[in-house]
Amino acid sequence: MRLRNRDRNADRGSQAPVRTGRGSGGVPSIISPEMTITGNVVSNGDVQVDGTVDGDVRAETLTIGEKGTINGTVRAATLRVLGHIDGEIQAGDVTILANARVRGDVVHESLAIEAGAMIEGHCRRHAQAEAEEAFAPAQAVLNAPANGETDDAWTSGDGAYGHAR
Repeated sequence: MRLRNRDRNADRGSQAPVRTGRGSGGVPSIISPEMTITGNVVSNGDVQVDGTVDGDVRAETLTIGEKGTINGTVRAATLRVLGHIDGEIQAGDVTILANARVRGDVVHESLAIEAGAMIEGHCRRHAQAEAEEAFAPAQAVLNAPANGETDDAWTSGDGAYGHAR
């Protein structure tokens, strides 16, 4: 994974996915407007993207802010989009707000779209059994390596997930 601060253009880390901590209804992990992440982001809690992610994002609850952009697949139990997504969405409860832009298919359990939002792709509702299977064991989905990676790609030498701290 490469983290790049747009103000400094400094690269940090490696190509391993970032894993954020467990959310317990506390403060979300925030990708600020000045930050670009190249690589996958995985969280068992809440994530707010106000910057750019060039990679897949998986989280229990995901909010893409007005200036946020994700270029990759999005998987979440709850998704709220105010910014831009260029990739497939697989989520339980999806809310696409006015001025949001989505380019890709949306697979959902429930879907709300405000006037002014743009979707370029197909919207398909999960069958109830598929939805329960996909989102009840959210931990299994969130903990699985992305894009064929092995568990070794997720851990650094000290056993911690990812390389960003």
